[in-house]
Amino acid sequence: MAERDLKNPELCRALLRASYRTLGNRKPDLALAMASRAVAAMPGVETLLHLADLQSLADRGDEAKATLRRLEEDYRADLFDALPQFAIVQARLGDMPGGIRNFQTFLSRRAAVPAVLHYILGSMLAVEGRFAEANEIFDRGLLISCGDGKLTCTRIIHFPDAIPTQVRPFPIPRAVELPLADFAAGAEAVYFVCCDARYFGLFGEPLCNALLARAEADLAIHIHIVNPTPDSERTADRLCRRIGTRLAISRERTALDDLTQRERRTYYSCARFLILPELLRRYGRPMLVADADQIVLRSLRPLLADFAGHDIGLLKFPKQISNIFSLLSATALLVADTEGGRSFCDTVADTLAERFADPAAVSWHLDQTAMVVAHLLHPHLRTWHLSPSLLHSELLEGGVPSRPPEETVFWSITASHPQNMAKLTSPDFLAYLSGESEQADA
Repeated sequence: MAERDLKNPELCRALLRASYRTLGNRKPDLALAMASRAVAAMPGVETLLHLADLQSLADRGDEAKATLRRLEEDYRADLFDALPQFAIVQARLGDMPGGIRNFQTFLSRRAAVPAVLHYILGSMLAVEGRFAEANEIFDRGLLISCGDGKLTCTRIIHFPDAIPTQVRPFPIPRAVELPLADFAAGAEAVYFVCCDARYFGLFGEPLCNALLARAEADLAIHIHIVNPTPDSERTADRLCRRIGTRLAISRERTALDDLTQRERRTYYSCARFLILPELLRRYGRPMLVADADQIVLRSLRPLLADFAGHDIGLLKFPKQISNIFSLLSATALLVADTEGGRSFCDTVADTLAERFADPAAVSWHLDQTAMVVAHLLHPHLRTWHLSPSLLHSELLEGGVPSRPPEETVFWSITASHPQNMAKLTSPDFLAYLSGESEQADA
């Protein structure tokens, strides 16, 4: 495509969209070259701001700052309408106060703006530790679109005035049966998942098979089932007979009939964190808290070794500082039986109990935002950050799943997206379902 062709705004925007896809495919140099070509063809606020955004996402901080300076020097008169995106890049590059000021300036001069812009400002205020101001925005109950196209409510996140000293009672009655404490005696760590009976039927067996074949660590596996069924009990009995004393199945019976289907899914995603404080104290071992719908593909020994000496291990996405719902992933959490680890888990559980008392707050991503609240309230914990490259999670748009990259430790099915259920027929998943895990490397 010749430079003269790119002077067509639509073609130029198409090139910019393609540059983001290219960056997502882990080709930063090519992505930035494509964006730079768009800037050369049609220099201006739109193209330069996209270039700065891509540069910041590609960890080219100095280049991104230079692009922002060029915007301020050459296009200041035309920059106002683009201040929100400018502020996001600014904050991502480390100038959070400046980003907040620019965002507030824009919102103060616009009478009607999309709710998501207020949410972005609230996210930035929260990350900056300005919790009261963030609460004022989140408490409005703004509706924000999720990755599945459905809506969630900003009331899922609320910061308390002080760190709770004890976990308050959960507002929904729960009858929980936990295993004996000596189940994990001597184990290097406890691998802990929680799910409903349906997910247990789909993922319980391949999850255990993958851990036995690939983890290369002396793990105690604890699976917590919410509202078990006769079928799930039969599967649990079979797994316990085969695996033996290193597998524990706990159960809870909770009345969820008054919740919508999406609210029940929210509860299932949060239930693990409600019993985590007690389990951590019972076992006295490091715990790896994970999604039930994911498979471990590589040794966990390096991860456990790197975590030693820390209180918590978080899968954090720092570039999501303007989207607090996605700042942390609940896919994998490491927590140690230390004062800091216990305090973190208590804060998550208390936050969930407090939010479930507000019907508007029982919405998707509540598990992750409860973790964010605890993380931001405890900035001095010894925190280890899991590399996002350890996780392979893709949203299928048709076709077959891609093979996870070599560095993948956690292969996430992400079954909350219906189209991802196609992964259950992939050779990789079927190998672990049958227990023939050596096929996964074929």
